[in-house]
Amino acid sequence: MTKKEYLEALSLALNSADEAARDELIRDFEEHFSIGKANGRTDEDIIASLGPIDELVAALDLPPKKIVAQPKIEAVAGQGYAGITAIEVDSLHADIVISPSSDELTYVTFKNDGKLVDKLAYSTDVTQRGQTLMIKVEPIKRFFLSSASDLTIELAVASTVQQYRIESASGEVHVADVTLQLLNVKSASGDVHAHRVIAQRIEANTASGDFHLERCRGDLFISVASGDVYAKLHEAQEIQLRGASGDLEFEGRCPNIFVSTASGDGRLEVTGADQITIHSVAGDFDIDVDRADEGLSAVMKSVSGDLVVRSPEGTFQADRHKDSITLKGGAVRINLKSVSADFKIRQHA
Repeated sequence: MTKKEYLEALSLALNSADEAARDELIRDFEEHFSIGKANGRTDEDIIASLGPIDELVAALDLPPKKIVAQPKIEAVAGQGYAGITAIEVDSLHADIVISPSSDELTYVTFKNDGKLVDKLAYSTDVTQRGQTLMIKVEPIKRFFLSSASDLTIELAVASTVQQYRIESASGEVHVADVTLQLLNVKSASGDVHAHRVIAQRIEANTASGDFHLERCRGDLFISVASGDVYAKLHEAQEIQLRGASGDLEFEGRCPNIFVSTASGDGRLEVTGADQITIHSVAGDFDIDVDRADEGLSAVMKSVSGDLVVRSPEGTFQADRHKDSITLKGGAVRINLKSVSADFKIRQHA
């Protein structure tokens, strides 16, 4: 079968589909054949990789002719799942959006706002195993050069869901207005956004993706390479942040904070702090803490970094031969270690 014969057969098989959608698809296939030829593929090779026409038509599921205009958004209606307490998502490059359900069922909806032919580049699977809902996106090797980046997985979750485990390559993760025990996210380059999330524990491991939290509550255990971490109006009992070159900005309440970074800079504005520990090679940090009436104890071990403390009592700078500053009762303990990082601490009432 030649390219011309294949496209004619495909067009005939799509005869009952919406004409605008069918024409768009045929153009996409024309482009696909051109890309294949440019890469040294023959028509027969490309046709073999695409597979039977009836299977392609079934996978595409185009709207019928009675639909006058093809909407830009193609969505698969979500099915409701009962009794779900945990969700595991392997999203490939798809974006993930999580929000509360309006009832006690959990719903999964897939949306694709890319080309019609992009649907042939991946498969979506939803499986319920006991009380766990497993969602997976996998590539389909049909030689289409697509990353499924236009795919979005929308989850409307019931209040019974208490654990989320999400793995993503480049897709973004958005979680909002849910209460849970554990949120665990692993991402390569996709950003993670959490808004008004109440959790016992929030874990994240990203390479270059940024991590954004706003008005959330829960202990943080975050590891990033070059991604930045932003937490605004956050409440926690414990925070552990480990990074390489990413910056850190934190504003909120937490008694115990540990930060380890190579070259990332940081800005901490903390209320209710009892102990802050920062290990930095070259990243500079500005630290703003309260409880000036109870004082602080700052200890720094550094090769060439400086330590400056500003409080209502005055401004103090650590002597290179005396690397500690204690004010009043020293209730807030700040332990600093660096090679060349500079630290500035401000304590106010």
